[in-house]
Amino acid sequence: MTVDQSQWDHSPGGFPETLGHTNYAYSNNTAIQGYESTLNSKQNSLDYPRDDDFSHISFLYANEKRFGDFHSLFRSVPDDEKLIEDYGCALQKEILVQGRLYISENHVCFHANIFGWVTTLVIAFSEITAIEKRLTAFVIPNAISIVTTTNTKGHFFASFLSRDAAHDLLMAAWRKSFPCAANASVANNSYSNGSSRQRSSTLLNDEDDNTDSIGIARSSTTCKCSKDNRHYVNTYMGDTFPGTLESIWKLLFDSDFSKGFLTSDVMKGADVQEEPWQNAPDGTTTRVTRYTRWLGMPIGPKTTKAIVTDVCEHKDFEDYVTVVTTTSTPDVPSGGSFTTKVRTCLTWAGPNQVLVVVTGAVEFTKSSWIKGQIEKGAAEGLTFHYKEVNPCMRKHI
Repeated sequence: MTVDQSQWDHSPGGFPETLGHTNYAYSNNTAIQGYESTLNSKQNSLDYPRDDDFSHISFLYANEKRFGDFHSLFRSVPDDEKLIEDYGCALQKEILVQGRLYISENHVCFHANIFGWVTTLVIAFSEITAIEKRLTAFVIPNAISIVTTTNTKGHFFASFLSRDAAHDLLMAAWRKSFPCAANASVANNSYSNGSSRQRSSTLLNDEDDNTDSIGIARSSTTCKCSKDNRHYVNTYMGDTFPGTLESIWKLLFDSDFSKGFLTSDVMKGADVQEEPWQNAPDGTTTRVTRYTRWLGMPIGPKTTKAIVTDVCEHKDFEDYVTVVTTTSTPDVPSGGSFTTKVRTCLTWAGPNQVLVVVTGAVEFTKSSWIKGQIEKGAAEGLTFHYKEVNPCMRKHI
């Protein structure tokens, strides 16, 4: 088995159009020739077929175009190995990674490209010890678990539109490629739970600190700021990201992501000193970050001191999160007369989707003769900042 998440792929959409936009979901009697009758005759018996009983199975293979596209994605698969089928689904990682599952003669492969961040998984049938139908969030029958010799907890694939067809084809291909392990697994599963068993599973491992199951079918939520009309006048972000409220919160406010972004080649900051979150008497939590900000001005100082204060006004991972960020730059002209205010709200936008809304404004504490220039400069700076933050977030999700 090979896993690769570090490569960059700048092809449009991350996968060929033929594979990326069509779900070739054949029924059992077309994609799997000669298999259905064997399965039906044996499914209620512990006397499963011997190793050579599946030698007669044949498949309808993908055409030459799809064959070439498949091998361009998975170069570790032998060049002469034929592609049987591919299905749209999502692989469980820290979050669900939406992509496609490919079934070939001797391998099951997964490929995803989320804004240039590529995830590739290749599993040989010889490594597989079990293929099981699963339930997402205990109720939705749209998932499959593939257990291997190196991953006994299983690779969890969810969001199948044709879960049963994908499972049947996986089982047929596995049995034909590596019948000994496949037959033993089917017999053991039938003996312990019955032939119609389906195991429930959340989308997170038991030991994962994130106890909020990604698979819960959530409806959209709304922050109190929207209800009370407390968002600032200018909107700098209003985008949906895959994940949970907790995972996006951790990325933005409880990880090294912000520090890495501030010191990146784009932002050119330095000397970031980030204090831990502290409980405040009013029930909120606060955090102060100090760093050297790059100004990029043609004349005058090139950098200045920046003090960033985050106040988490509300944090309920079942509902919404609101953080108000106040940034002061006391050493710039009229720096003592204004601060920049940013309100970041995270709400559910549906299952496994989080809406991130960022609004901002300049707040003046005293009059300034360059007020217009300050507001213009702040708006340009925030626009640039969140334009760059967006792809960086998607890269790290």
